Amino acid sequence: MKLDKRLKKTLDKHLNECFKNGQVNQSKIKQTVKYFQGLPSKSLAISLMEYYLDGIKLRLNQGSLQIQSAVELSQTQIKQIEELIKSKAFVYNTKVTINSNLLGGMRVQIGDKVMENTIEKQIEQIGQLIHG
Repeated sequence: MKLDKRLKKTLDKHLNECFKNGQVNQSKIKQTVKYFQGLPSKSLAISLMEYYLDGIKLRLNQGSLQIQSAVELSQTQIKQIEELIKSKAFVYNTKVTINSNLLGGMRVQIGDKVMENTIEKQIEQIGQLIHG
């Protein structure tokens, strides 16, 4: 069953409410799934749950913070990065790795957004300025 735009917009708004302030409101999600299960039309319930599950997966992926550094970071440094990112985006999970391929600096990724402050990137930017 195909969902109309108005229904999708309502579900998206609800999903955004479930992922506020860096927190996942699991009870709200469970309550919504129970509501879907109680619908008389099973085909509508399945379509709603599929769309809802895709929305949850998308938001969880967008909330996955990955920090790559050339050297080991202290817990204080990791916390500072998390707090900075959380002020601008939903973060539910943080993964920190040491990437020996980085010459220095770090690469931070949240969902599909990448912020890079590596020496390699800085050299590349200088090269682009020189070569125009």
